[in-house]
Order: sequence, then C-alpha cells, then structure tokens
Amino acid sequence: CLADRPSVVHKTRLLGKSVTAAVPDITFVSVIGDGADFQYNLGASRVYLERSQSRHRWMLYTSTNGLPLAAFLNASRRQAESEHQTQLLLFVHADLYLPDSFESELALALERLQQLDPHWAIAGFF
Repeated sequence: CLADRPSVVHKTRLLGKSVTAAVPDITFVSVIGDGADFQYNLGASRVYLERSQSRHRWMLYTSTNGLPLAAFLNASRRQAESEHQTQLLLFVHADLYLPDSFESELALALERLQQLDPHWAIAGFF
C-alpha cells in the first residue's frame, strides 16, 4: 500500500466531472531490449519525456541478464526499494504507450483500490 508521503495532486476530468487525485512517487521498471519498441511507445510517453522535472524514477534494462523473469522482477524490486524511496513500484512493458492522462487516471484507480482494500500490496492493470 502507499506510504504516507506528500504526493503531487493532479486534476482531471472523468465522465465529465472535475476530479482531483494525489499522484504517488513512482519507480518505473522496464526491460527495453534494443530500444525499438521503447522509443515509439513507453519512451514517447509524456511521463517519460518529462522525467527530468519529475519525482518519478526510471530503471530501464536491456535484458534480464539471463535470469528467469520471476527472479529478475524480484531483484529489480529489491534494487528499487534500496535505491529509490518512492511510494509505488510499477513494472511496465516497453511497447506500452502511457497517455498524458496516465498519472491522473492511475491516482484515481489507486484511490479506488485503497477504498476497496486498504491492505492491498500488489495490483495488475491491463
């Protein structure tokens, strides 16, 4: 669940209504391979392009270094937790484009998840 830290607040429109939600600090983890998919998708997303002005962190890998995926994800989680003190760890495919509304929509989804289950620890979005 999210740590009790100040978050950036985003305003967005959802179903015609103005909604405000707190955006947590995020560490994004992605295996980008040769970078071709990344360049036109995740790497072209506003949240990545504006990373130098962001509180978010990025951990990009060209491969899993021969580790089975589960072992790689666990090692990445440990590294992210020790190097980046963010509130949320997000594993993202390199071929996924995140729309400009991503942070606001994620914040709203996390608020709803927190209401449904305040003890959540892992969630999948697709």
